[in-house]
Amino acid sequence: MKFTYRNTWFDLLLINFDFTFRSIGSWILSLAVAAFILWVLDLSIIDSVALRVILTLFGIAVITPILQFLNVIFGFLLCLMPWDRGFLTEHTLELTTECLIERTTVNETRTNWSGVTRVRNLFGRVIIYTAPRLAHIVPPSAFGEPGQFRELTDYCQNAMRRNDKKT
Repeated sequence: MKFTYRNTWFDLLLINFDFTFRSIGSWILSLAVAAFILWVLDLSIIDSVALRVILTLFGIAVITPILQFLNVIFGFLLCLMPWDRGFLTEHTLELTTECLIERTTVNETRTNWSGVTRVRNLFGRVIIYTAPRLAHIVPPSAFGEPGQFRELTDYCQNAMRRNDKKT
């Protein structure tokens, strides 16, 4: 099975949102930074303990998503740097019984099915994770026929199951 496609800016932004908001480490870091910001602000000048608690919780609830969003933007901008030329180029994804092979103008990657950690559908895209922050994104433009989206998802999930049974 073979698919040819080109990722877009939206795919790049979408995957950065997915990586960031699904990452527990990113949330912990954002909470720590939010707590530090609130500590620097020194809410101890407020006499009411209840008001301090409410302001602290509100501050964390506001600051943490803002930091997560800034993390998304930073990740997005990093991918636009000249040294990262492999995302917004033409991709060919080939699925075999042993592995998946992705070819671009700058790289060729072979990933055994044991290296695929998860397959996910998001906004009409198939996202094939090979690490917590590394994935192949197959956009809707790759599918010539309506059934190919489901066929790709099923093939990947079945290959992952077959590999689990081997180990």
